[in-house]
Amino acid sequence: MKQKQLFSAILLLCACMISPKVQAQLELGISGGYVRNNLNTSTLYRSFTKYEGQNSFTVGIPLRYNFKDWLAVQAEVIYIRKDYKKSRSYYYEGIYQKTENSYIKLPLMAHFSFGGNKLRGFTNIGGYAAYWANSRVKGVTASLNYNANIPEGNYLQFYEPYFYDEKNPFDSRRDNRIEWGLLAGIGAEYAVTGILKLFIEGRYYYGTTDLQKDYMINKVPRYNDTFTIQMGALLNLSSILGHNK
Repeated sequence: MKQKQLFSAILLLCACMISPKVQAQLELGISGGYVRNNLNTSTLYRSFTKYEGQNSFTVGIPLRYNFKDWLAVQAEVIYIRKDYKKSRSYYYEGIYQKTENSYIKLPLMAHFSFGGNKLRGFTNIGGYAAYWANSRVKGVTASLNYNANIPEGNYLQFYEPYFYDEKNPFDSRRDNRIEWGLLAGIGAEYAVTGILKLFIEGRYYYGTTDLQKDYMINKVPRYNDTFTIQMGALLNLSSILGHNK
């Protein structure tokens, strides 16, 4: 409930600050960029195991409603990959599994900007809801074929490596496919014309929802920590529609 209330609070804050004398501006655009996702969890329960962050990508469609030159509300529809890798070490050196997770994310944020008419800085603060749409796993494990000719070495020297790349099926009893979280971003934008803006932004998504449901005792929580660097463009729809009148 706290996550859901965050969206209402942002909208209420912005509504209270609106001046009726200011003409609102509606902007629509496209964005894309780099993603670095980390799985925030514990590996104390399993020896010689670690989780590593992975690089991927995101694309989105931002929609911004400007109340003032420094205040706006921004919503987006985003496709984002939140990948991570589980690696083994010591006896199990060479065994790993990379998980590729696809999400449809809906951020909602307050947009604060500052600066001149052409070049402006901005910050975004808000929250998001996301739907875990697809999952795929690939990696290397050990097959059951024992190789007795190798007298010493790590695990994969005794067993033949088995490579796999397959869809990871969801289990409704275990997987929590709805994710809630908080976000914060900082960036800069440049007004090329009165209609077109270009922007770049670094953004951090903090997942507050466990990827797993409470399906077992002593479950180890797992959360997504995601950082993005994205670029994009915004078109001022209010100006375009006004010019067409």
